[in-house]
Amino acid sequence: DKYRVAGLSDYMFSLHRIKRDRRKWIALYYAREGRIGETIGEFKFTIGELERKSEGAAAVIGVQGELTSFFPAKKKPLCYGPIQPCARTRLCQGESEMTWIAKAPDTEGSLSIVGSGSTQSFRKQVGLTDIAAEAMVANSKGPQKA
Repeated sequence: DKYRVAGLSDYMFSLHRIKRDRRKWIALYYAREGRIGETIGEFKFTIGELERKSEGAAAVIGVQGELTSFFPAKKKPLCYGPIQPCARTRLCQGESEMTWIAKAPDTEGSLSIVGSGSTQSFRKQVGLTDIAAEAMVANSKGPQKA
């Protein structure tokens, strides 16, 4: 098992961050050593535009998940350089079945993703609303002369 992905089944993946990008959202889930330690695995969940061949071409829209194990960079024998995802799943718009594509198909494991319930967004908690943005622009101009 080149990617040592089977070792990830012993860990719980927790939400690390949600990134809003142009035409897509990316949710990153990390598996950590001791639940708060060093990251040993990543599950990247993309919703929206998955790829675009060229600027004028139609985009591929859907849902995609990529599983990356960092064990090759952390446990002997070590692998150096960029670490590629070891498994990927994808469901494009108009398709009805999601399948996994694994780079090491001889390995079986399970993946557990756990959430903690719904909470207010960080922006809402600190008062960054649509009105706040307008007020910041208005106040940054300084006092207006009559």
